[in-house]
Amino acid sequence: MSRLRKARHRWWSTVRVSPTPYFRPPYGSYDAETVAAAGGAGYRWTVMWDVNPSDWLQPGDGVVASRVLNAVRPGSIVVLHTLAGTARDLPAILAGLRARNLTPVSLDEMFAAAGFGLRRR
Repeated sequence: MSRLRKARHRWWSTVRVSPTPYFRPPYGSYDAETVAAAGGAGYRWTVMWDVNPSDWLQPGDGVVASRVLNAVRPGSIVVLHTLAGTARDLPAILAGLRARNLTPVSLDEMFAAAGFGLRRR
């Protein structure tokens, strides 16, 4: 619970948005207790990803973009971290997505397009 509250505070103080109702389990690791704790903290939906460029390993400029663009497909969810190398690769990632006619969208937009009318509380 402490970690969830801390993360929500970081989101709010940095960009004035809250990650709720979406919960991304750290390392993709969770169990029923973790999901229940997240739900108690206001995270209604546990969301996983299908593209993990392992940017947290800080593999060097261009590597993260290459990994994302080699793996991404329509509907993919990409996990990225707030790291300098990832930020440097972000323009290349966005340009590569545009070149494939893929548009980054929020989870709300993606779920709505898929017919899931999830609403924020």
